[in-house]
Amino acid sequence: MFNEFVDNWNDKYWGAKNWQGDILEMPDNAKDEAVFIYLSNRVTWLEDIYPSCFSREQGELATKMLFNSDSQAMPISIGQSMFKFAAETYINAQGDNLSKQDYIDDCYYSPALGRFDDVIDAANFTDEARERIYLYLEPVLRDEIQEAYDAMMPDLLQKEMPK
Repeated sequence: MFNEFVDNWNDKYWGAKNWQGDILEMPDNAKDEAVFIYLSNRVTWLEDIYPSCFSREQGELATKMLFNSDSQAMPISIGQSMFKFAAETYINAQGDNLSKQDYIDDCYYSPALGRFDDVIDAANFTDEARERIYLYLEPVLRDEIQEAYDAMMPDLLQKEMPK
């Protein structure tokens, strides 16, 4: 899954920075790309990333808007609106059968984001969401990217060595 990513970023880091495959040494745009690749290939993780009121399609759209470099950065108001729309749709579907605590748990909590009803209206909401998601995925991303780097290392060294 990360071979092309590692190959592209190794080309950028070879030399002065002497990148060794650790995502912690990469710039934020590389980390965003890694999150996008991971969540696009492991869609079952979307259930851990976004609140349970999100459909899979809403999770995929949010991932694309938050992390895909081909998309324009998501304006804060659109990010907030997307999360609020998912909550409103969910509430309407549940009718009067939803307690306030269930509403908060289902609409403003996920394992990756934690409870975020206190920051949904913040000016930096999309940055906050992006950061929380990255930090949640960082251990698995670090392992998978390092494994891809280590597996590709002989080929990468041959590619870079002068003939």
